[in-house]
Amino acid sequence: MSKYREVQNRLNQILERADVGDRVSRSIDLFLTALVIINIISITLESVPQFYAAYKLLFIWIEIISVGIFTVEYLCRVWVAPSKVPGQYSFAVACKARAKYMLSFSATNVYRVLCDQTVTNKRASVSRRLSTTNVSTTVRTRRV
Repeated sequence: MSKYREVQNRLNQILERADVGDRVSRSIDLFLTALVIINIISITLESVPQFYAAYKLLFIWIEIISVGIFTVEYLCRVWVAPSKVPGQYSFAVACKARAKYMLSFSATNVYRVLCDQTVTNKRASVSRRLSTTNVSTTVRTRRV
């Protein structure tokens, strides 16, 4: 197996639900779950005008950093999608596997959340923002 394929397979193992004894994968699972919880808390506190006024910059940085991390995770998941195809695969098969992942239920919801967070005004209604976070939480909690 080529080094490229080995790295792709290992990243796939890390991004999927952690196997017993895989500390790196378990750490990533816990980190991403904690990041979702931090986002929920941040969005909730941001809806209180006094907290928003006092911690506006912190809320902005939490959002920027978390959107960046979730974007990297999404791109990694797109890159490793062909590793789920058994045996050797061609460029066309790899593209098809990536497109299939990008159009899957979990990927489209994650992508929608990322787009919504980057485009949404920081003062958007709380109910809309919380429903977006619920989608992200649903995607995340299936992994822990």
